[in-house]
Amino acid sequence: MTRKRIIILLVMCSIIIIGVVVVLQDQQKKLTTQAPVVPKILVDPPPRMIDVPEMPVGAQFAYTGQPKTIPTSFPTYIFTESITTTDLYSLGNTVSSQFGLTGSPSAFVQDNNFTYTKNNTNRTFSVSKTKNVVSVSYERQLVEDTTLKIQDSVQSVSSLFSPFLSLPENEALYPLGTDKTVYDGVVLLEVPTPRVNNYAFGITLDSLPLLTRENTKRWASALVDENGFVRVLNYLVPPSVEMGTAVSVISLGEAVANINARRADILWITQTSGEEYGVVPSFVQGDLTDASLVYVYKGSALVPAYLFEGSGKATTGEEQIFE
Repeated sequence: MTRKRIIILLVMCSIIIIGVVVVLQDQQKKLTTQAPVVPKILVDPPPRMIDVPEMPVGAQFAYTGQPKTIPTSFPTYIFTESITTTDLYSLGNTVSSQFGLTGSPSAFVQDNNFTYTKNNTNRTFSVSKTKNVVSVSYERQLVEDTTLKIQDSVQSVSSLFSPFLSLPENEALYPLGTDKTVYDGVVLLEVPTPRVNNYAFGITLDSLPLLTRENTKRWASALVDENGFVRVLNYLVPPSVEMGTAVSVISLGEAVANINARRADILWITQTSGEEYGVVPSFVQGDLTDASLVYVYKGSALVPAYLFEGSGKATTGEEQIFE
């Protein structure tokens, strides 16, 4: 019996439904046992996306999880993303120097996109801006000095990000988990390949998880080897925020009722792998087993939203697990 898990993101201000996101992720395929010529480790596998304009026909949802105490109101936040090309260039120079890279960078600007790159032997650093999303990336294929050596622990890795993210008092970094799985992707040149831990972090705003523009919780990640050397580091630059007006949050029951009444929209469905890539979900019965509040982007504001997780059952009787 094939199982899939469903995540629904329901954005609301007062009793108005702003949006729903269903995110699909099939389980990653297991690696073959054949050893590659060069050890490779994937830090953040890129998602593949398809657009789905509406809910599966006839699908009805029920909340079957534990009772939740939901606050009646939360503030909204107005965000600004007015970082200039000069700011980005300065950011690249400052952070790349802290990471131990030297020499002159290359920079590319086209329309609203910007790319800053600095390459040293066995080491690469970049800053990019695409559609107002600013990301920083560092990769170290071979350890040749003691730059960026830390204790291999969640606390040490979290502290590593602190000077770069410069979060205000009402925002904080929190761990999403540690992954030791080895994938094909980023190359480490040592033989034998050192053991590694891949740390992922999210950001909270007023103690609620803040989702990225892609509606994921991951804002930062770091790959640290068994000797404490940072091999890969990635993070998104969070927006500057200003508190806006408070909005009423509808109840959990009202949220589910609005989903069933189709007073919400699917924004997109994401699949990362699997034989069913590109297949619109066909479940007719959805069990929402968990719900939480998060902040999401909506227009020029960050607004509170419901994040639902659960499973759906297709007309054939098989259960579909979407994520």
